[in-house]
Amino acid sequence: WPWCVDTEGRIICFLRKNGTGIDRAAIGDLEAIVGKVRQNYEGTLTHLLRQTDGRMCEIYSSFYPIHVFDRDYGVAFSVDKDEWFRRVRVQVFAIIVTFAFLMLAMAIVFAYMFRQRVLAEQRTAKSEAQSRDILRNVHVGVFIIDRQTHRIEFANQVAADMVGAEVREICGTPCHLHICPAEEGICPITDLGQTVDQSERILVTKAGRRLDIMKTAKDLEFRGRDCLLETFIDITDLKRQTARANELAIQAEAANEAKSEFLANMSHEIRTPMNAVIGMSRLALQTDLDAKQRNYIEKVHRSAEGLLHVINDILDFSKIDAGKLHLEAIEFRLEKVMDSFANVVRFKAKEKGVEVRIKVAPGIPPVLIGDPGRLGQILLNLGSNAVKFTDCGGEITVMVDVLSE
Repeated sequence: WPWCVDTEGRIICFLRKNGTGIDRAAIGDLEAIVGKVRQNYEGTLTHLLRQTDGRMCEIYSSFYPIHVFDRDYGVAFSVDKDEWFRRVRVQVFAIIVTFAFLMLAMAIVFAYMFRQRVLAEQRTAKSEAQSRDILRNVHVGVFIIDRQTHRIEFANQVAADMVGAEVREICGTPCHLHICPAEEGICPITDLGQTVDQSERILVTKAGRRLDIMKTAKDLEFRGRDCLLETFIDITDLKRQTARANELAIQAEAANEAKSEFLANMSHEIRTPMNAVIGMSRLALQTDLDAKQRNYIEKVHRSAEGLLHVINDILDFSKIDAGKLHLEAIEFRLEKVMDSFANVVRFKAKEKGVEVRIKVAPGIPPVLIGDPGRLGQILLNLGSNAVKFTDCGGEITVMVDVLSE
């Protein structure tokens, strides 16, 4: 409610909500306001107001001195104290409700975040427990080593068995007491900057025995610290077996070389008298012999040629083992190779009553380039097998034709 008073205490105007004025006697403690205005003071005051219906109400006024036309006046603004505090209470209640709602929302958010953190920690702990169980039960040795201190933070039972100590005895000790004893200060990962190390290393047991191991190492975060995960297997027996296998292989190779040398020498030594037998029997067949003698000499001659063929095969096998078998590329007459083949095979086929036929297509060049000895061996092996697996009374046909030039 705005109103105005002069320094004599006259109320110039008083505008209430319903538009009515009010007299001097209706306002309690008016002199206090007038005195303050005379002294050019402003202030606030709680006092009484008699309303037009006779009821008294407590009001709260703020007044300010003004100077207009060389006269002092006081302008005041009043409010019903009950109405004022009722509005204030509504506002305070709204603020309290809003604050309570915000606090409830913050509590809900905090509870949700706390629950999520607890669940995450539980999942992390479960995952770590599962990882530790896996590391404990794998069939390889496992060390987890702190990158800064190079101390063993975790060891599984397999690693402890390899070291020959209890797990609690290993944890907390420097890794160089057990693994890579000669590499303290030159760790491939922490000192040389490698990300993964996979190589052969040495594991020292509690009793001082040195084991050959194959080790793999990589970076790992363990319990919030930078660590190394090192896995290793014992390859001592494997290296021993490999060395033994290499030794046996060397011995086998030496034995094979001795065998090849023996076969080559034996074949060479036997071939010399066999050539003499073949030559002498051929000369004997050129002399005057009766039928019985010629039959004997022919059988000796054919048997000698067959034995020479076997000896040549043995010599070829020894050359193959030694990697020294070479094919020739010389001119030869196919007719001569086929005649030699036919003579040997027909002799074997005659004993079983098997007929051998050789068909040579027209247009075959008379002179070819190749290895006649090897070609003869191939034909003889095929022909001998054909005779061997052909029933009595059958026939064998060898056909020669040009496939390409």
